[in-house]
Amino acid sequence: MKKEKCEMEICKSTVEELFEELFTEAKDALKKYIQINTVNPPGNVDEAVAFLESILQKENIEYKIYSCSSGKKAIAGFIRGEKKDSLLLLNHMDVVPADQDKWEFDAFSGEERNGCIEGRGALDMKGLGVAQLMAMIFYKRQSVVPKKTVVFLAVPDEEIGGKEGAKYIVDNYWEDLNPVGVLDEGGFGTRDINEKFPVFFVACGQKKGIWLQIKAHGKAGHASQPSLDNPNDILIKALHKIITHPECPAGDKILWDTIIKVSKLRGGAYYLIAKLYKIKFIRSCIGKYLHKIKFFNAIIRNTETISVINSGIKVNVIPEEAEALIDCRILPKTDYHEVIHRLEKLVDDERIEFNVIKEMEQSDISDSQSALFKAVQKSICSYYKNAKVLPYITPVGTDAKYFREKKVDSYGIYPIVISQAELESFHGNNEKVPVREYKKCCEILIDIIDKYCCREGEN
Repeated sequence: MKKEKCEMEICKSTVEELFEELFTEAKDALKKYIQINTVNPPGNVDEAVAFLESILQKENIEYKIYSCSSGKKAIAGFIRGEKKDSLLLLNHMDVVPADQDKWEFDAFSGEERNGCIEGRGALDMKGLGVAQLMAMIFYKRQSVVPKKTVVFLAVPDEEIGGKEGAKYIVDNYWEDLNPVGVLDEGGFGTRDINEKFPVFFVACGQKKGIWLQIKAHGKAGHASQPSLDNPNDILIKALHKIITHPECPAGDKILWDTIIKVSKLRGGAYYLIAKLYKIKFIRSCIGKYLHKIKFFNAIIRNTETISVINSGIKVNVIPEEAEALIDCRILPKTDYHEVIHRLEKLVDDERIEFNVIKEMEQSDISDSQSALFKAVQKSICSYYKNAKVLPYITPVGTDAKYFREKKVDSYGIYPIVISQAELESFHGNNEKVPVREYKKCCEILIDIIDKYCCREGEN
């Protein structure tokens, strides 16, 4: 191959051999990476940085290690292109805790078993991080000089908001990265919508997180004497109102374009009804149906999830206060003060106090007609026959928001088809990635780089 050319001039069989060798290395790397404990808190990533550094050194890939404000490190690898403009392959090294007693296997084994690679981070997000790195290595080994630069960036602290990880890098090292497009986590493929073909959801934006404390004030006393001022009773009644009165689905066009397309893929009259989304009554009716489907309920409306309840010091003592912590996820272009006002009005009890304990950043929405989105779309469809690729607003928070703030087209996609059970292992138990799907993920990322960075202008 001539180094000055981007297009690969080697025979197809040789490329396939190179990929098979690389994929074997990818599996081994993921297993070792999972075994490195980066649970956050505390989120120590020193060993993870050293591990990634060893791979970049072995492949003779240019890299830099950055120190973030927390003292934790991030690492970036570079394949320089003809232009400084880059495609940024963004991933995070930290993972959430695992309750080992609830797992069917060692949460940090990295073992390959029953056609899957198992362990915390297989999906969120060490698996995708390794796949991104291997896609970069694929081109490095062939001495390809792309038109756009390709940057691999692994950051700490995404699981606690990313302010001292990705945001710090964005604020202090933007010129090093110079991204014009970003690929991150947040999307996936599913066959649950139509068994005949997979549907992939690519995150173009994300909901804003607001963490609320709901505090009930009452009167302390002896538990042998039931009281109307028991803060536990007050809190339970308030929470019951909140969970039994979900907000009406929003009327955002981007949201409903996706719902309408999904409805059409499912077939039936539901598609025709969804087209009437501008009528609030119709949205309300559809919302009652979609409320039963966890994924769709999360993306069609502002949501409130009770995650922590604290109260009491002894079984025979009525406490003076009781509290619940609620994770609110709010759609773009929504004022969270209006959400809180709705909850206050719904609860309608002066003994209940609402406090914001954490406000996350609002995400812009990236263009679903951009060159990068089209490259993602075409690459997925090249490897999954008749696949449909749709933009959506992810309910989860990702580091892509810091790049969207800079008006950089940023998309979330782990290009694999997973089951509902596998999807629920994100932040849950028994996390694992199917090897067969993981192989396609690596192939698709390689193809995206080719389409977006190498064949610029041909999309």
